[in-house]
Amino acid sequence: GRGVCGERGPGKMPRRLRLLKDRIVLEQSSSSRCVSITLDTSAPRKFSAKVVDKASVLPDAGGSSGNSVVVDAVFGFYQLLSGPFIAVVLDSEVVINGIPDINFRRVTKVAILPVFSKSLKLTNAQKKDEDRYLHLLHAAISQHQFYFSYNTDVTHTLQRAVLMTGSNRAKPIAKRADDRFFWNKSVVQELEEANAYDWVTPMMSAYVEARTGLQAAGLSFTLLFISRRSRYRQGCRFTKRGVDAAGNVANFVETEQALLFSSGARASYVQVRGSIPLLWSSPVTMKYAPKVRIDSNVDRHRQAFQRHLDGLFKDFDEVLMVNLIDKKKDQGRLGKEFEDNAEYFSKQLQGSKRRRDEAGRNLDHGGAQAMASSG
Repeated sequence: GRGVCGERGPGKMPRRLRLLKDRIVLEQSSSSRCVSITLDTSAPRKFSAKVVDKASVLPDAGGSSGNSVVVDAVFGFYQLLSGPFIAVVLDSEVVINGIPDINFRRVTKVAILPVFSKSLKLTNAQKKDEDRYLHLLHAAISQHQFYFSYNTDVTHTLQRAVLMTGSNRAKPIAKRADDRFFWNKSVVQELEEANAYDWVTPMMSAYVEARTGLQAAGLSFTLLFISRRSRYRQGCRFTKRGVDAAGNVANFVETEQALLFSSGARASYVQVRGSIPLLWSSPVTMKYAPKVRIDSNVDRHRQAFQRHLDGLFKDFDEVLMVNLIDKKKDQGRLGKEFEDNAEYFSKQLQGSKRRRDEAGRNLDHGGAQAMASSG
């Protein structure tokens, strides 16, 4: 049968997933190239993706081959018991539009489809398990508000975008996206390996709001508010705490408030929040305030704390840390550990800055002497 193409809505790009007997094809009406996905005969659950000329796999110019589904974007691929499945965004709505270089869409409908019609035969128990896995996958995706864009890098703040080098700007959005906020990165690897970047769409879990037509002090502007959730170390409040060995803190969120003026000028204020960057946990109990367990190894604390700071200093010249927890009992003990480590690294950074300043002054002084003597 032939898929029905409905209205794609404002700002949508015509894309189609075509289901053939021996492959699936991802195509765009504006391109003569497409992505052909075929089963890997050496491994039943594996597949390969390749960018090819559309005419080589879809000989009918009218586009009547196979069943087809009109999609807004590919979310990613998942390996289940019967074989690979593809998650696609069937529908989305515009959240921000009409602002130069900024266009956000919110995912409103996702479908998870088997990649190939000939899948592995499953026992009744396996079919039951796979149905459960599909249900869990749907639930996991629907718990988030996902946003994407065809022409805006939704994973970067305006500050990072302005500082981006020309060579990075020239890259496809997925190649320059911030890894922390590229939630579907791990499930689009086959497309990235095939260099099929026209079909790799970074999905960001976030809260997004825009208020237009605002005025203050005689200036007209739009207020843009974005809170991006990191994909690393996510979890419920009491099940995910502290920092991991790589420096990723639990439930890290980057919040950006941007003013987009009618004159074209832009201003952006960014702040981040996350769990205290120490190795600690707070296992769930029936008590209102569960016990806090803190790793006793000072070196491990400082290594993780240092790596967390290294990540922050990639984005910010200076960091002000604010402690929001109680100062009593276990919370107070955790807060004291946090304060001690923050002061330790503050002194380290100040000492390093003094040494750089002194080295700079000595260099300037030595240079002046050399210039004077050469005269």
